Amino acid sequence: MDYLLLLSLRSLRTLFLFFCYLFFAIRVLKTNLTLIKGAARWKFVISMIHFTCIGKVFGTLVVSLLFQIPVREGVIFCLLRNTEGFIEIIVLNVLGDEVLSIMVLVTIMMTTIISPTMTLIHKPR
Repeated sequence: MDYLLLLSLRSLRTLFLFFCYLFFAIRVLKTNLTLIKGAARWKFVISMIHFTCIGKVFGTLVVSLLFQIPVREGVIFCLLRNTEGFIEIIVLNVLGDEVLSIMVLVTIMMTTIISPTMTLIHKPR
């Protein structure tokens, strides 16, 4: 019986991940960056990048310090945590296309910034 339950849970997880990635792919392909017009909106995009980074890094770093994880490993974990931006995209799906386009752009920018930063902090041996 446990084997059947485990098999059904794995198949449900696989289906969930498939449809989740399909939703993200369709949503990102529908993103219209021409909706972001004007210098004020681009300043908003840059400030959103900073605020989302600071919030995730601060929250994750505090928790890692509470669990007595070394600071360097905590920062690496913060950066890896920072690549998760899809929750914002799901939540902001109801706020309109302009805000959603801004958050998709913020998520892409944060993900591209993380890789070089990780290689600077954590150099593989």
